[in-house]
Amino acid sequence: MSKKLLYCLKCKTNGRFYVGQTPVWRLAQRWDEHVEGSSRWTKRHGVSGIVWTKVVSERDADYLEDLEVSKIMAKHGWNSCRGGLFNLAADVSEMPGWVQPQYRERKSAIDAASKVCIPRKRFRYNPRTEQLVLLDSQTTI
Repeated sequence: MSKKLLYCLKCKTNGRFYVGQTPVWRLAQRWDEHVEGSSRWTKRHGVSGIVWTKVVSERDADYLEDLEVSKIMAKHGWNSCRGGLFNLAADVSEMPGWVQPQYRERKSAIDAASKVCIPRKRFRYNPRTEQLVLLDSQTTI
């Protein structure tokens, strides 16, 4: 059976990652493509290194790619990682309705991590209303 390589890149923007997949023999070329900004996420945040690689079966690669992205998000929040089917370049404030089961299974952890990762200088989380308040103007987000 054919093999794929899952990889996790650390972005230049602090706390941002990208998970992707490529044929095992193609990692060096794929790295160059990321450095040149081939994906919207790595173009926006740059790349500074490879965190890990894993050889997986081609049959399991898509599922495992989304699983790894969701694990990173569960630790660091919704806007910490992109890859797999969660490949939009924009930041999100909550779970999109179209996400795969791997994300839905970790929604509580991802939501909690997202609240912790928000810069505390500008925002305050109100647990009673479950809203963020922008401290500069007291605007609710």
